[in-house]
Amino acid sequence: PADCDSSRSHDTMSEAKRPADTDTDCGADAIPAGDAGVWAQQPELENDFVVLRRTVDEHYAALWDVGGKLEATYKYYSITFPYGFESAEAMRELYQRVWDADPRVQMYTVFDKASGDTLGAYGLLEMNAFHRSVEIGGIWLSPAAQGRGVNTQVLDVLLRHCHETLKAIRVWWKCDNKNQPSLHAAKKHGATFEGVLRSCYRMRAGYMRNTAVLSWIFPDEWDKTQQTLKARMTKRPYSYKSSSS
Repeated sequence: PADCDSSRSHDTMSEAKRPADTDTDCGADAIPAGDAGVWAQQPELENDFVVLRRTVDEHYAALWDVGGKLEATYKYYSITFPYGFESAEAMRELYQRVWDADPRVQMYTVFDKASGDTLGAYGLLEMNAFHRSVEIGGIWLSPAAQGRGVNTQVLDVLLRHCHETLKAIRVWWKCDNKNQPSLHAAKKHGATFEGVLRSCYRMRAGYMRNTAVLSWIFPDEWDKTQQTLKARMTKRPYSYKSSSS
């Protein structure tokens, strides 16, 4: 199975129907909202090992080939997702309908910086500049990228972006409570376990998913998070090797 994954509700009120958040009458002591213009941007993100680029049509052939076609990739996703897509086009169609149509979602394709190989997909979900809250989810890694320190490098990039650029206060991590690799991955990277939301989503395997909820809180926990990430990089250094090299 993938190192970690997450799914989300697709039944929440759409952005168009939701009353607009506003700072009117919030009071002088209120924590300021995030910069909506900055939150709306989706820049390329990178460090020494990985590059994250906004997922576009040209990415789906490789995404499907390295993981989108595999049953294990979507084992813990809600019933919205199949156990592997029949084609890259089917994958593209569903991703665009579920993710791209939602203005609160930014999906990224992850690449190995040295080789350019496609490694998987990560997303920023439920982005809320007003409350400075965002979820890291929609995650999977190819089998070749699992256990190679890739997840640590991607989280280093995303958490740094959430803290330094978005100025997010809360970063969520949600996963099926049965998905122990995902739950442990979040904890190992400094997220705090907060509890379990019961019977959240219908699952293709015939049960209602209980969702484990974890979070990072910034800036309070940023120094600790950095230390945790550095320790993980030392314990499990990046070791992805391209099959073409």
